[in-house]
Amino acid sequence: MKEIKLMINHQLFPIHLTTWCYKITNLKAFFLIAISFCVLLSPTTSLAQWAVAADTKTPNDEPIQVAYTTNSEGYTLEIYMDSNLMIRSRFTLNDGMLKLENNSCPTFQIDNGMANNKSIDGETCLSNNQWAEFIFGNIQNGTINSSILLAFMDGITLTFIFRLENGDYRETKFSLSGSKRSMTSIIGENVIVRTQ
Repeated sequence: MKEIKLMINHQLFPIHLTTWCYKITNLKAFFLIAISFCVLLSPTTSLAQWAVAADTKTPNDEPIQVAYTTNSEGYTLEIYMDSNLMIRSRFTLNDGMLKLENNSCPTFQIDNGMANNKSIDGETCLSNNQWAEFIFGNIQNGTINSSILLAFMDGITLTFIFRLENGDYRETKFSLSGSKRSMTSIIGENVIVRTQ
């Protein structure tokens, strides 16, 4: 039987090699190795978590429910339903130093889908120098026909590419993991989301 030594935290732990398996003779070494494997093999969690909160996005400042996430770079994405049952998405820059180019709509892409920088029916986004807002559709008779909203709910990663007022381009990504649950809570559990 061969013996090798494994160094953990400047301590040597003997491991006896046999034909079928490795035997670790020290219980402390076993637990340190087991914990190391758990950490290495566990899936990484995204810094961006979806949540729902009350906010005021409407002109009359009525509180509404907003599904939102902030990515690791500090950019924010919000989805909400206005008083006319329109589903809107707002992309906000991370600080006051950056400014979007005037009359410029960021381009967004979900996973490997088609890139888009328009609201429903080809309308341009609403924007100022800190945010851009897109309309995904409106709820009628308990149904919304919006392939974009469905992609937001079922997608994995959302990428925004946008132009700043100084002419530079930037790109940022959001995780869509957990977005479906948050978006469903703001549009309603019984609302059917379909492609157009």
